[in-house]
Amino acid sequence: EPYNLNNDIKSYYEEYVRANCLELMYEAIRTQNRERIEYLLEEQYVNENQAQEAYEYAKGLNEVEVGAKILQYKHKNFQKFDLEFEL
Repeated sequence: EPYNLNNDIKSYYEEYVRANCLELMYEAIRTQNRERIEYLLEEQYVNENQAQEAYEYAKGLNEVEVGAKILQYKHKNFQKFDLEFEL
């Protein structure tokens, strides 16, 4: 989690995180690094597919709390709305 980076380095860092986000989530889940998981979710580096895969990974490791955080993130950021109209 970067501190005091200039714009060029910050941009490079963000590109790296986005490109490697799923692997970073897997490692954070495996090592129980809650701070990194929360950072990746709060900064919205995790896309919908990555969130689903990370959830499945956490579930497989029986990481219930992490799985709940990921589901909450998915619901907040990727909730799909089905609109139905009756005529």
